[in-house]
Amino acid sequence: MLDIIVSFPPSQGSYYSYNKRVKYITKSGKKYLETVAAECLEQCAYGLKMSYPLDFTAIFYPPTKRIWDFDNHLKALQDSLTKAGVWTDDSDIAQLHCYQGTVVSKGKVSIRIKEGGPRLPYSEDGIAWAIIDDII
Repeated sequence: MLDIIVSFPPSQGSYYSYNKRVKYITKSGKKYLETVAAECLEQCAYGLKMSYPLDFTAIFYPPTKRIWDFDNHLKALQDSLTKAGVWTDDSDIAQLHCYQGTVVSKGKVSIRIKEGGPRLPYSEDGIAWAIIDDII
């Protein structure tokens, strides 16, 4: 299990930009990647290369009371953890949990990553939901 705290991620709009048909990470997006890599190194999480299946939980503590949504910030966070080598790729995440925290100066994200977690079977009788209910 790994517990780390990193800076609040930028939104998709400031993380990515487009040039004709090419999508690229902006200068501020690259700075965020570097910041998270340094934070991971400082917390002994750099280069761990945790592997599938992973259970990823994040508590987002935004920098302001402004309205925001998880999915607009999640990709930058996941990319930064991939770049820092915390895991091989964000496709290794089998379970994803996001929670909204209170406002914190400059914003932070508290992260817990655990190896393991079930691959849920498909069934029309709801057995997967019963498994999830047992986990939660």
